[in-house]
Amino acid sequence: MRFFVEPKILSKRLIRRVLKSARRYGLEIVIKNYRRRIINDRIVYESSVAVSSLNNDLINSLRHLGVKLIKKEKRELISGLILADLETNYSNDIPIGISEDNSYVIFISKNDQIITDDFLIAAYISRTYKSSLWIDNLGIDGIQDFNFHELNGIPIKALPRSIIEEFSRIYAQETLGLRHSKALLNILISQREELGFDEEIPLVGEESRFFSDLFEWKAINKEEDNFPDHSYLDLCGVPTHVFLACLILGSLTTKEFITVSTPQITHKLKKYLMIRQSYAIVLPTIVKSEDLANVYISRKDKKCILERAVRFKNDLFYLKETFIPIYYAIEGD
Repeated sequence: MRFFVEPKILSKRLIRRVLKSARRYGLEIVIKNYRRRIINDRIVYESSVAVSSLNNDLINSLRHLGVKLIKKEKRELISGLILADLETNYSNDIPIGISEDNSYVIFISKNDQIITDDFLIAAYISRTYKSSLWIDNLGIDGIQDFNFHELNGIPIKALPRSIIEEFSRIYAQETLGLRHSKALLNILISQREELGFDEEIPLVGEESRFFSDLFEWKAINKEEDNFPDHSYLDLCGVPTHVFLACLILGSLTTKEFITVSTPQITHKLKKYLMIRQSYAIVLPTIVKSEDLANVYISRKDKKCILERAVRFKNDLFYLKETFIPIYYAIEGD
């Protein structure tokens, strides 16, 4: 059975949610686009939206849930944001709050990359994963309230040799040069196994200090072998190359989720966080970075605003939702 959706009802977010949820049960949604226009600085498309399914019960369910279906195509000017929301698929994996009118739950996906100015929401999201690592270069108080274990450096003994080798190669290449990767590897694995190299490039002077800083600033730990499920590493005030080392090594670990709190987004931060499928960046002030994040969460008093980047054709839109964070919703404030 094939029908068209009455265009006017698509402005209701709940209706779009119903349609997108029905996809999981076999509903096909087809957007027919005829023309793009800009009206009052808003991008709109002359479009129609068709739905079809072999399951009559599914079609009837849509009607019962408020989706008005008509037999003839009805073309109207529809906001590009609405069409982008309909076309974008993202799973509702992690509940993070309640809509401002208390009518529905706000979710994010486990595949989202997040930038936020609210460390509380970042801490909550981190704790929903089986394992996480928080690298703090901003100086945030209260992380331990979420039962993160503070590290005395990332424990090298807890990592597979393959990760240590990859870290040594990348970090040396980013700093002193690739030819020093074996020397760094030897430093990292000494006291845990045979070196396994016929020779090493000696490090002297500035080069020696460059690598020794990793231990002096407690960025890397060669003594401990415990890497708790939810770990926190305080890197406030450390030199740039020390922070870079932890960023690289942290991104290479098997932790499911990485959070980095930092004063600003840098090229290196982008380069190595984007190794990961999902992560959060905590900044003093939200900065949009299309290639780094698809979700932005800003906090104002006891409410938050989620902005999800969505696309239709070549146009980028931000789907906004104001919500009460789950840590306040639970308290009943």
